[in-house]
Amino acid sequence: MDTTTTPSFAPGIYDISIEEYLNDRSHVSSSGLKRILKSPLALEHYLAHHHESTPHLDFGTAVHCALLEPERFKREYLALPVHKADMFHAEDLQLIKQDEHPAQFITETQMTALQGIVAQVEKQPEIMQLLKDGLAERSLFWRDEASDIRCKIRPDLLVLPHLILELKTTFDSSQAVFQRTCLMQKYHLSAAMYREGVRQITGHFPNYVYLVASRNPPYAVETFVPSGVMLEEGEQLFRLALSRLAAETELYSS
Repeated sequence: MDTTTTPSFAPGIYDISIEEYLNDRSHVSSSGLKRILKSPLALEHYLAHHHESTPHLDFGTAVHCALLEPERFKREYLALPVHKADMFHAEDLQLIKQDEHPAQFITETQMTALQGIVAQVEKQPEIMQLLKDGLAERSLFWRDEASDIRCKIRPDLLVLPHLILELKTTFDSSQAVFQRTCLMQKYHLSAAMYREGVRQITGHFPNYVYLVASRNPPYAVETFVPSGVMLEEGEQLFRLALSRLAAETELYSS
């Protein structure tokens, strides 16, 4: 694995684009740590190919933008008159990428679901106040005190000094189903890493809350607070991943 990467950012909080965040190869993200828990090869493949993903026709990305950056959503998002994203062929997507218009595209069906989710969120004044007060899509970089590994995170919403709010879209927003999803997708590893990153940069240890939105009518939106047991298990996974990373490469510590 390449170990020639030079650090791009000093420790701190940055208002940069998602492209700048992803292009930084000198800090490891929670996505990278989840890969190293699988194998060094899984991490290497992720680093080589993560830039190939695209936000076009990505419903979750659109919901994030609508709730966290509503003005940008109004400027950039257009609904296309089809019912399913998989109706687009590779040639269609290539034309979309080449279009000079700064638009992101979702289907009309997705737009209906997105508007339903936004309407449900707007009925919750406490959440609306957090969205107003918080810092959306900020990037945090630091060198971990215990492992000496450079880390990075990009919380959906950072309400300093006390809260991180993460938005998730799902087909079932019920507490029981989402808790299983958290464990399967290792969301709790990310939660532990995000909380620790904010603590090391700001000196404050934030609470962590998920805003879970259903893609299906009636587009229920629920809050989910991970338990202490879940956060403790996430912390253990976070530390295990860092130790495995340190054993495999100097990419993030040299």
